[in-house]
This record gives sequence, C-alpha cells and structure tokens, in this order.
Amino acid sequence: MTEEKAPLETEKDDLDFINSLLNPEPEPEPETELTEAEKAEAEALKKKNAEEAQKRREREAKEKAEKEARELEEKAKAEAEAKAKAEQEAKQKAEEETRAKSESEKQRENQVTELAKQIADFRIKNPEIDIEKLQKDTNFTEYLSGKLLGKKTFTELFESYNAFVNRIGGVSPKEQYSRNADKPSSKSANKGTTLPEDVYTEEEMERIASKMPFMSRQELEKINEKLNRSLAYYNKK
Repeated sequence: MTEEKAPLETEKDDLDFINSLLNPEPEPEPETELTEAEKAEAEALKKKNAEEAQKRREREAKEKAEKEARELEEKAKAEAEAKAKAEQEAKQKAEEETRAKSESEKQRENQVTELAKQIADFRIKNPEIDIEKLQKDTNFTEYLSGKLLGKKTFTELFESYNAFVNRIGGVSPKEQYSRNADKPSSKSANKGTTLPEDVYTEEEMERIASKMPFMSRQELEKINEKLNRSLAYYNKK
C-alpha cells in the first residue's frame, strides 16, 4: 500500500520551483551597440586620459630632475664653503704659528742679549774670577736653574751662592775659581790634624756644601747636628 506524504512535506524539485516563482532572476539587458558618435567620444576620452597621464609623468620626472639638480648644487656649494673655510683656518693657523715662532725667537734673542750683558757686568766686577772654570761647576749651574733672568742678576746670584757656601763652611767659590787658585788654601795646612769623630772632614764639608742646595728637608735634618758641631770646630781653629 502506498504511503501518503504529509501536506507540508514537499519534494526538492518542488521547493526549487517555488523559489524561482517567488524570486525570479532578472532577465539580462540586451547588449546595445554604440553609435559612431559614442565610439568617437569614448576614444577621445581615452586619448585625453592618456595624454594627461603622460603629462603628469613628464611633470613628475621634471620635478624630480630639478630637485636632484638643486641637491647637487647645494652639496657642491656646501663642499666649496667647507673647503674655503678649511683653507682659511689652515692659513690662519700657519700665520699664528709663524707669529708665535717669531715672537719666541725674538724673546730668546732678548734673553741672550740680557744674559750677555749680565755676564759682561760680572766680568767687570769680578775680574779675578775665572769664568771658564766657574761654568764647569755643575753644582753652580744647577743652583742657577730657574733663577736666571729673574729678580736677581747673574752677579747677585753668584754672590748669593758664594755666601751660602761660605756659611756652611765650604770652599768659597771666589777662592776656588780665582785665577790665583793654584796657591794652597789656608785650610789645607790642617789636613794632617786628627779630627774628632763627631765632626766632618774638610773634604766632607766641601761635598756637603756643594750638595746642600739640592738636598731635601729630611736630608738636611739628618746632617744638621753634626754639621753644626763641625762648623763650630772649624770656626775655633
């Protein structure tokens, strides 16, 4: 016996047919052929758009080329300015160095002239001093270090050095470098005398006198007591 379908059940084909009735597809519009005027108008528009695109590309290319030219020009200008500035600075530096060298040479020349005058004055005031012997005294040249062409003249520095050596009991530079220095000194007669153990010999005193200007405070304090005894001993003789 054939089974009957429910009233609301429909076959798939029926459903598709129903949908097509309720939602019919629009019929395609028939293609219309353009008239000659419309074709010409479309062609003209296409050509116009192409020409405008070409002009735009040419304009952009020109602007790019002008920009690159400006950048190259600015770069070349900046390099030229930098080169000119470097050359000017180098020239100015060379001029300053030349001027400084000239001033230094002039100052050196003035120092030589002034010192020559002072030494000439020393020779006049101390004709008995053999200056050739004096200039070989390394202790004296060290004593002069940093003092020449200062507040004291060469003669005044020599007098200060001579007074200092005499004060500590050394051989007076005036006697030591006298042109008559070959004569025996008055102190040489005492060399055979036996000295106390707590005093320096004359030779030791001379060495101390030559070194004292360059001794440190600690070194001076170390020899001070014995040096004072030695000075007192020789002053009594």
